[in-house]
Amino acid sequence: MRKINHVKMARTIALLNQGPITAAKLALEAEVHIVTAQSWLRELRLQGAVHVVEWLTDSLGRDATPVYAIGAGADVARRRATRAEIMRRYRERKRGLHTASA
Repeated sequence: MRKINHVKMARTIALLNQGPITAAKLALEAEVHIVTAQSWLRELRLQGAVHVVEWLTDSLGRDATPVYAIGAGADVARRRATRAEIMRRYRERKRGLHTASA
């Protein structure tokens, strides 16, 4: 793991103490690259210092972005779509595209 500037680490802890945070917000507030923020949060999670409290969905409705909170705790599970749900959504999109082009 890379060394962390003490000021950046202090800012990270202060932001986590304010409430749940995503890696994107941490990167913006702590003025680090998003990959660095993700790496820090991933390592803090492995050490038991933070846990996932919710998942933000992307435009397709998938759980994509973890929201972290300080403290030990159980991670909220990602919602997984069944194959039947995936195929149903696919068919709906396909029908919508086919009728729109006609």
